[in-house]
Amino acid sequence: MWLPPTKSTWVHANAGIRQIRRAALRESEMKISTIVLLLGVVLFVLPVPGTFIGGGLVLVVGALARWFGL
Repeated sequence: MWLPPTKSTWVHANAGIRQIRRAALRESEMKISTIVLLLGVVLFVLPVPGTFIGGGLVLVVGALARWFGL
């Protein structure tokens, strides 16, 4: 005979889901250096005067940030 789940079962299930979500968010956090590198790429490819050099400089800063572990 099937019995519906008790309230404590739902509480434990929700706690497990919260832990999984927290772990997923922790793993999906983007490094600062990655954000800087992406910004550098966007600036680099924009067809606006000055963004080619600016994007290159931002890429260098992002690479240095990655090198130093940010």
